Amino acid sequence: MTTSSPISVDILYGRGHISVDVPGDRTTVIEPAFVPGLPDEHAGFLASVRDPIGDLPPLADLITSPDEVLAIVTADGTRPVPNRKLIPWILDELRVKPKEIVVITGTGAHRPNTPEELLEMFGERVMRECRVINHNGFDESTMAEVGKTPRGVHARLCAEYVKADKRISLGFIEPHFFAGFSGGPKAIFPGIAAVENILSFHDAYMIGHVNSTWGVLEQNPLQAETRAVSEMCPPHFMVNVTLNGNKDITGFYS
Repeated sequence: MTTSSPISVDILYGRGHISVDVPGDRTTVIEPAFVPGLPDEHAGFLASVRDPIGDLPPLADLITSPDEVLAIVTADGTRPVPNRKLIPWILDELRVKPKEIVVITGTGAHRPNTPEELLEMFGERVMRECRVINHNGFDESTMAEVGKTPRGVHARLCAEYVKADKRISLGFIEPHFFAGFSGGPKAIFPGIAAVENILSFHDAYMIGHVNSTWGVLEQNPLQAETRAVSEMCPPHFMVNVTLNGNKDITGFYS
């Protein structure tokens, strides 16, 4: 919209926003179309995980023995994945309860989440029933090599994820300014990768490539790299969501 009178623009800042008055005759505000949240998010989740994309087995069939260890990978506190909803729903849906559930926050090269942040992200039930850890890509002892990418990168991931009997990744999908879109395999790589892998993933060649931009997946080198590594040690199940501006869930993709 364009107007001659001053307008107030809300700019996201921290957990809130800052209101800035700008001249209307020299300002154009572009916003995405608002998509309402699902009327019943839990029903949407159940429909998605019980009939996943690709004619795959439902989530309920994932754990086949109570001796198995389940790893759940999700984003850290810088991403609004609705973990407080998703993880309890996942735990409720499993027919067989695993021996252990480890929840790994994909910090990438970010700082670890504090105990208070983890509690806010996951809620009391998850903190009580699961072992929740921050990925530490700077600690060599916590890494396990999974292979070599076509680009020649020796990919190393969080060993807790690699050694688990069953693996689930969570994420949310939105346009990304150089990876094309977030979500999908990015939860694994670079989310729980070694720091040198993260640096190479963000180097000048990768970021500067003509296809490293908003909405482009085909021939995007970042997408090629993240998919290659994810396929070396893939999750057995993925749950991704889309969110609106209010962080309501608008869709499930399992």
